[in-house]
Amino acid sequence: MATSPDTTNYYKGVPSPGLGSVGQYQSAGQPYLTGSTVVGTSENTYAFPNVTKNVTVRNLDAATQTLYVHFASVSTSTDVILNKHYITLDSTRPEVTLNVRCPAVYISAPGGDAKAEVYAELTSIVPPNGISYNVVNYPGVSD
Repeated sequence: MATSPDTTNYYKGVPSPGLGSVGQYQSAGQPYLTGSTVVGTSENTYAFPNVTKNVTVRNLDAATQTLYVHFASVSTSTDVILNKHYITLDSTRPEVTLNVRCPAVYISAPGGDAKAEVYAELTSIVPPNGISYNVVNYPGVSD
């Protein structure tokens, strides 16, 4: 019987799910809940341990304060605010649910302090296998 000199172990085990793993988005997500006060004229980052299936953000002070929800930090690109790459949460729309896959959301308070709640359904996709929108000139996010 012939033997091969190649002793490389080609089998690496079960592959990790990636962005194209349809089953990750069809099954119920792992819950993620958090909240905090966004200090006026600043930004809070909500980085998720896994890529999201969807994200809900609620402005608890919507009657008196406005919050902006965006996918890139204003410190990465000032175009986020200048080009209105955000969703406004105020008295007319205090909450938004986004069916998106993302590793993080950024919430800024253009005026005074405002309390925010964040709920996300998480997949099993680890962010390094995912994508980041927090880059300069990302179309529709930070361009």
